Amino acid sequence: MKDCKYSYKSISNIRVNNEPFSVLSAAKLFGQLGNTQSKMPIEFTLNLNVENPNASAAAFQTMEYKVLIDSLDFTEGTLREPFSVNAGETKTLSVVIGTDAGKLFSGASRDAALRIVQNLVGWESKSQSTVTVELRPTFNVGGVPITSPVYIPVSFKIGGGNK
Repeated sequence: MKDCKYSYKSISNIRVNNEPFSVLSAAKLFGQLGNTQSKMPIEFTLNLNVENPNASAAAFQTMEYKVLIDSLDFTEGTLREPFSVNAGETKTLSVVIGTDAGKLFSGASRDAALRIVQNLVGWESKSQSTVTVELRPTFNVGGVPITSPVYIPVSFKIGGGNK
């Protein structure tokens, strides 16, 4: 998986407060974010293209991920579904990502977090956000799980008119 090429494809299935994203949920989200005691779960599917230039299939059993947006730790988790891409092919890796948007809106990170959420949900924003997804796969080698010693970084920009 390390030699594969990763690129941003799309963000889909945005859910705010466990409801599909809509104008109403956006208004609710931005209205509640001013309250630092508020919990506001936000979830979306990040779709990445995985191109395998190798002569053999590339696969992992599980993958840890960290998501940083504009250098702010957004969330982290583990994808527990096996994934593989055949030699010379490109396949979409879909990662469901969730966090409590309310936690992001505390202290000095408030303005940055507001811009990030605007860019994620496609709400008007004048500047782009840089998203870095760090991936750390675990492979099965002879029936033994081996976790990569390093994270594989994938960076792209969202928002600011770029969807």
